[in-house]
Amino acid sequence: GCVADLDEDKYLAHSILYSCVHVGGLLLKYSMHGGVRAEHGQGSCEGVLSWCRLPAMPLVSVVMPVRNCELFLPTALLSLQRQTLGGMFEVILVNDASSDASASLIRRVCSEDSRFREIRLTHNVGVARALAMGVRMAKAPLIARMDADDVC
Repeated sequence: GCVADLDEDKYLAHSILYSCVHVGGLLLKYSMHGGVRAEHGQGSCEGVLSWCRLPAMPLVSVVMPVRNCELFLPTALLSLQRQTLGGMFEVILVNDASSDASASLIRRVCSEDSRFREIRLTHNVGVARALAMGVRMAKAPLIARMDADDVC
């Protein structure tokens, strides 16, 4: 899985070729040509750390905002893991500064299943902004929205 702590005030920039996310002092750029590049600073080409290949693009991105849902989240996550699309989908779990066990449940599923990615927000931004952040991080051409207390 992939974890990113985001500064929500400057979290994403977007252009035709790249989707970008600021993580700490780094700017991570996702290229439509199939790689991620980490740079220091605000988009300069100096200090390039690495390129890494991404897996084949998923068909569907499921975006799930999560805020203090420890009672329902295990069932929702299990229902997603049991889907029959195999590796053709990804799940983006946007942890909206949960203060209960939701964070540990998210970390566990992300470590066990590579289809799951976490975006960990540093403070609560609300369901609409959390969902928008997850949609911006989606890799697939089709987006599905799911609440943390839903079962699919």
